[in-house]
Amino acid sequence: MKEKRFFLSIIIIGYNTSRALKKCLHSLNLQKLDGFDAEIIYVDDGSIDDSVKIFKNFPLNYHKELVIHNNNLGRNHARNSGIKKAQGLWCFFTNSNIELEENILKNYINFCTQSNAIGFVGPVFYTCNDKRFENYLNKSWRGVLKLKSGDVV
Repeated sequence: MKEKRFFLSIIIIGYNTSRALKKCLHSLNLQKLDGFDAEIIYVDDGSIDDSVKIFKNFPLNYHKELVIHNNNLGRNHARNSGIKKAQGLWCFFTNSNIELEENILKNYINFCTQSNAIGFVGPVFYTCNDKRFENYLNKSWRGVLKLKSGDVV
């Protein structure tokens, strides 16, 4: 087992989301970690836009690592590639088209340090152009949406 260098590994996966990636990275720079250290790992899953260039050139407040897939292999493979690269005690997963809410990482760190659980999920709200499909995705009985804050499963 490799030695953990960071408390938190923030793993971002992306595929052709160069415009959204900037917003995601900016939202990470606004996070307050209250003395905990973190790394950001961007797993580019075969993008043909300039997502890799944007990540490389974006001035992040954290140590950053890049994983590049030459072909689009899918989210699960990309997440696993991020895990293999991670040097954090805990992993936080997000996608490159997500802007993180203020204090989400601080809240996550609080859960990690104050609980015996081995994993956590947070609130998810899906958006898409097809409003009917969006409504279906956000039904309270689907996936993590059926969980309440602090639920242990």
